[in-house]
Amino acid sequence: MEYREYMEQQCVEANFHDQLLQLAAKAEKRSPKRYAGLAAAALVCAVGLGCWGLWYGDARQGTSDPMEEAQFPQLHYRSGSGGEMEGSIALPDGYFYKTMDEEEIASLWSADAQQVEEWGLFAQMEVSGQIIYDGQGQPWEVRLTAENESDGTYFIMRLSPGQLPPECMLYENGDAADMVYGTAVTGWRWQTREEEDGAGRWNYQLHFLHEGEETVGVRMEMLGWDAAALEAQLARVVYYSLHADVLRLSQLATEEIPEWISEALDETALYAQEEFEAYLPTKLPEGYICTYGWRELGQGRDFVTAEWTRGDDYLSVSVEKDSAAVEGYIRDAVVNAADTRSYDVRRYGPGEPRPKGYFGSYDYPVFRAEEMSAAVVQLRLETVEENGDSAVFQADFQVLYEDGTLVRYLCRGMTAEEIWTMYTSAPANAEAG
Repeated sequence: MEYREYMEQQCVEANFHDQLLQLAAKAEKRSPKRYAGLAAAALVCAVGLGCWGLWYGDARQGTSDPMEEAQFPQLHYRSGSGGEMEGSIALPDGYFYKTMDEEEIASLWSADAQQVEEWGLFAQMEVSGQIIYDGQGQPWEVRLTAENESDGTYFIMRLSPGQLPPECMLYENGDAADMVYGTAVTGWRWQTREEEDGAGRWNYQLHFLHEGEETVGVRMEMLGWDAAALEAQLARVVYYSLHADVLRLSQLATEEIPEWISEALDETALYAQEEFEAYLPTKLPEGYICTYGWRELGQGRDFVTAEWTRGDDYLSVSVEKDSAAVEGYIRDAVVNAADTRSYDVRRYGPGEPRPKGYFGSYDYPVFRAEEMSAAVVQLRLETVEENGDSAVFQADFQVLYEDGTLVRYLCRGMTAEEIWTMYTSAPANAEAG
């Protein structure tokens, strides 16, 4: 299971999502890839955090705090740049996740919620937390997201046991680090450019691997307009994370593990999956062979994926039955087959803007099974050229059934007639033929 599939099932609060997209859109025009990764990375860290939030008041030092006169470290940030997407990250087999309460968040620092508030780790921010577990109930990654809507400040912190949290972004910022309380801390920053006055929002990134009673890897990202305030807040978090051996993740382990399956399937095993076999095609163009099969069951997922290939041509079919996952996939994507403007790939050329309201449906349209037809397939078929090679046909679409099952098709190298023949060969689609 990869982040891409996981993320498709998740959502963030609408205002957070809009701010991130606006930030990416306002990035320096001469090098758009440098900043496009920022919104993606932030979304990766924010997905699935739900609506639970904890509001922290002003930063203050309580009179009972032994660190009242603490001197926060002076961190040095090198000039850097936004990262570029580099591959993907596989979630562990059997993964599941849960929302954290305030005491679980505080326990990351071997503290209680009152102490965390007194330390001012999330001053004037609403905080959400999530634990991603592996199939054995051990924390694989912990994610905290904090937001201050009034001043546009965002903070993301990710923690993993034994290593730095996995990263799908590639940053070319060097590996020089400062030693902070015996731990090497690497930090860098960059500023986006705004169209209005040239000033932009600051983005700070840092990471460290603390080796103590428990080895904990940490990545932090902070985004906002006031560079001095961002640096002060990060220094505060680094201080309380490293001034003593306090970082802990083992206390979050759980014995409440949902049922899960993560296994590869050969062609025979694929068609032996009773809940899914009716949606798998039984007739493919000559030369296609089954090269991949996968069964996944767990929290928020219940699907089978299969792939057939013929040289560079392929057919991928995914059958999802988990209702929550299906709801995430079809959001803003279900179309009326009679309204061809929402999904006809021939209507809009490369780079041509789609009408408002068609963004989700145009790229990943979901058709109701009773509305599927050969004409629909024809309108989803486009001709593409790859690396100067000969033009090939390509199509993608999704089909939603009355029982809530969602099937996704990705086709390359097949004609519209071949796709329709393949589609109607599945028992669930026989009547459409």
